[in-house]
Amino acid sequence: MATASPLPTIRAIHPLKELGAYEALWAKPETTFRSLAQRFREFPDRLPSDFVAEYEADYFGRLVLQMLREAGVMQFGVRVHRAGEYPEKFRDAEDPVEVLYYRGW
Repeated sequence: MATASPLPTIRAIHPLKELGAYEALWAKPETTFRSLAQRFREFPDRLPSDFVAEYEADYFGRLVLQMLREAGVMQFGVRVHRAGEYPEKFRDAEDPVEVLYYRGW
């Protein structure tokens, strides 16, 4: 009798949490595009929220929302690498980003 292959691990991804966590990583003075991209190259299965405390992700997520609202931006999209509709062409960058938030198409 053959054994079944294990099911792949599926994680729910909360875009605002990942956006906040990514901004928390950027808030560290030593962070550069290169250092952040290197971190995700070393741990390709990780999300930004895996590297920061939950309260940091929440704080920075709320901060970004507040800043966007104050700027009059009421609708925007968020794309997280390894989730949904993240544009894979962005992976071609020398130091690709893990989270993108944008306005429009």
